[in-house]
Amino acid sequence: MMTYTRVLFIFLAALLARCGPLPTDDSTEPRRNFRDEDRDAVIRVADRYAGAPYRYSGDGENGFDCSGFVRRVFAEAVGLDLPRVTRELYRYSRSIHFEHALPGDLVFFSIKMNGRADHVGIYAGAGEFYHASKKSGIIKSSFADDYYYQRFFGIRRLKLELLSRPLIRAQNERRQPR
Repeated sequence: MMTYTRVLFIFLAALLARCGPLPTDDSTEPRRNFRDEDRDAVIRVADRYAGAPYRYSGDGENGFDCSGFVRRVFAEAVGLDLPRVTRELYRYSRSIHFEHALPGDLVFFSIKMNGRADHVGIYAGAGEFYHASKKSGIIKSSFADDYYYQRFFGIRRLKLELLSRPLIRAQNERRQPR
């Protein structure tokens, strides 16, 4: 009788151990980090827009402002729906040290030098970033430029888990940059 009870107990324990939550499919779970191919796609799309004109509140058709450019690039490159204004992009990102910056991270500036982020761009690597310049439209600039160096406010990584439509698209469903 004792052996039967032990066997039954072991059988029930094994059965209950299998009753936990089912494993989740990674393609439907919100991702918390970009893959290298996501970062590459962001930079390819940003580079494709180089030379597009600046337009206040613009998000594409006739030109871009800084946050409209960032929003459009991430939407096309990785299907991510980002906030529309710089302060919201700042809020939905976390500070990282410049040494840990990767292409696709966001760079913020205080152009008015008032202690607040009022301009955003996309880090391209090697000390360069894409952004919307009022004079030149979408350009790649360098942190070595005194103007941007003096106004640098921080480099930040998006908090994907806080965004309304997290990056969940499967690799084979990704839109290819035109």
